[in-house]
Amino acid sequence: MEDAVWGKRIIPGLLIVILPLGCRKQEIILPERVAPVRGSFTLGEDLKQHTDPRVGGDLDPSLSPDGVHLGFASRRDGPHHNIYQKNLHRSEVARITAFSAHDRFPEYSPDGRWLAFASNRDGNWDIWLASALRGGPLRQLTTTLEDEIRPTWSPDGLRLAFSARNSHGNWTIWIWERKTNQLVGLGPGLFPSWSPDGKEIVFQKIHPTRRGWSTLWSYSFVTSQGAQIYANPRWSALFPSWSPTGEQVVFAVRPAGSERWWDPKAQALWIMERRGDPPLLLHSNGETLGAPVWASDGRIYFPSMRAGVYAIYSVRIRKLARGVAAVSAGPGTSKKKVGGVSKK
Repeated sequence: MEDAVWGKRIIPGLLIVILPLGCRKQEIILPERVAPVRGSFTLGEDLKQHTDPRVGGDLDPSLSPDGVHLGFASRRDGPHHNIYQKNLHRSEVARITAFSAHDRFPEYSPDGRWLAFASNRDGNWDIWLASALRGGPLRQLTTTLEDEIRPTWSPDGLRLAFSARNSHGNWTIWIWERKTNQLVGLGPGLFPSWSPDGKEIVFQKIHPTRRGWSTLWSYSFVTSQGAQIYANPRWSALFPSWSPTGEQVVFAVRPAGSERWWDPKAQALWIMERRGDPPLLLHSNGETLGAPVWASDGRIYFPSMRAGVYAIYSVRIRKLARGVAAVSAGPGTSKKKVGGVSKK
């Protein structure tokens, strides 16, 4: 097991930039109806398709705390990703940002008022905020020369974790402290996800010498220690996301060797018990998959190219005798399928 190198660096006086009124978010309401879909899953059931971009593709799903709105990034209206929001009870899709640059990785704040996202509109990737409720100026949280991506809120909304890449290409996890307006650097890592109690994050970590191989780690804010929780030499583990109960983590896998963080091209989704049991196969059906997120409604949302272009789908975890059924010892090992489910 590789050694963890952890420490804290604090940068006081982080600059927050409020853009002029000419850069307000733009809401363009578009109708979108999605036909029922069918699919075969091992631990999942009730497969649903939520977006239908036709062209461009939808990525980076995020569900609002009340379960009403789905935020995502899309290139459906041009060559660049912008942030969109869909009411899951209706067919309208609202465009939140409109800019000739890429806006990715939206995430709702716990109170549902804000969407944090990453954008390269200033030449490199920075963290921004947009109102999820009404129009208004965008707020820029980071102004460094590094690339900062994939913001994620703590459950109390007082901290925002994200990943930053320095000039040497190394990724580090940082925390923005809302009360003090400071940045706190934790250590090497990528794509953090908060536990429901806010005491821990789980993340992927790129091996320092083996290119294109990522393992899963956790970091405790109680002990200030990091520990590796999953590794397989044949597969890279990507985009971990906590379950609402904090008992499991869902993540994506792909063969080790690729370093394309912006387009994961995962081949399967897996679920791992936090107590250390072997991971369990959720879905592997031949299509290319994106980053999953285990949302507050208990469903797992993920992008899939099953129809030829990335669209957002979700599944519900099937309840079996022991909570989550044992399927296999992990990616790359023999698998015993529990059963397929085909539903609307």
